[in-house]
Amino acid sequence: MSTNHKHLNRFERTTLYWLDVLILAFVVLVVVLAVSANGSEVDMPEPAPLPAGIDKWAEPMPTTPVDMDEVLGPAFECEAVASVHAAIAAHRDGDDATAITLWGDTPLVLEADGWRYLAMTDAWLNRGEVFEAQTALEQAATLLGGDHPLVNFYAALVRLEQARDLRDWPDAVGPSPFRLVSTDVPNTLPYVPAMPTPNTKSAYEMMAIESLEKVVASQQKINYAQPLEPALGAPHTAPCPQVSDLLVAMGVDSWREQSLMKVSRLCLERGLADRAEGHLDTARETGLDVEAELVALSDYYKVTGRWADSFRAFAKSLPSERIFELPQVTPLHDLEAPTVPGTPEY
Repeated sequence: MSTNHKHLNRFERTTLYWLDVLILAFVVLVVVLAVSANGSEVDMPEPAPLPAGIDKWAEPMPTTPVDMDEVLGPAFECEAVASVHAAIAAHRDGDDATAITLWGDTPLVLEADGWRYLAMTDAWLNRGEVFEAQTALEQAATLLGGDHPLVNFYAALVRLEQARDLRDWPDAVGPSPFRLVSTDVPNTLPYVPAMPTPNTKSAYEMMAIESLEKVVASQQKINYAQPLEPALGAPHTAPCPQVSDLLVAMGVDSWREQSLMKVSRLCLERGLADRAEGHLDTARETGLDVEAELVALSDYYKVTGRWADSFRAFAKSLPSERIFELPQVTPLHDLEAPTVPGTPEY
């Protein structure tokens, strides 16, 4: 009994000792915190007044994003519209380098951006840069469509520019040392060039004829009043140029008539007389002056022994009021034999 009593007294004394230590530590902590708090209140400077407009800043944020074009105002938009005007003026003045720079820095909205690339194609062609013109034309075809008449018109101009400095390959007897295909082949043999052989002058001219005939046959309507709107989100505050303004500045506002004349002359030069006459008939119906072309066609028919066709083409070259003033027709037996090699003698 006495042993248990002593053990309990020791436990109680130990418990009371640690309780006293915890209480003392708590009191010291409270005192330290109180002193620190009092000291910070004394040392803190007076708060500065809130800035003006804090009532608006404290408002809840809008649920929709803010249109920065509206925040910036119309000044930036007017600058972009002025760049479009300046680019068109550069075309009109023949300053192709400035036009290319301005069009490159002034993208248009998606539905009008194809015209920007057509304008760059025109400027690159005027500078004789065929590769850059073809690259810009590919972008225009992507945006406007490959069947667009102006895309085919400029495709023909690119082909004619490519054919300008080329020549036709002469006929060769036996195996030819040249590879007349435009695909890259590994240089496995000494006579096979590493780079693809370019097409001939005639090949590019035939490509141009096909593109121009697509233009002539196209029934697609062009919206000449379409605005060349810069790619900005804010509403317009300045008038934008139209497609008609761009075409006039580039000198292709009569693109259909130009296509008829170009394709007629190309067909005549290539010996495609029947196709040339068909295009010249269309040009006459349009009101174009094709007297010289019809006379040349009549001469071609005569040289190739197509006498009736020659007479018909010459009659077409005369105005309607002079159709009965045809000169005396030479009898067939008095005409000279055709001079074109390979044609039968009469």
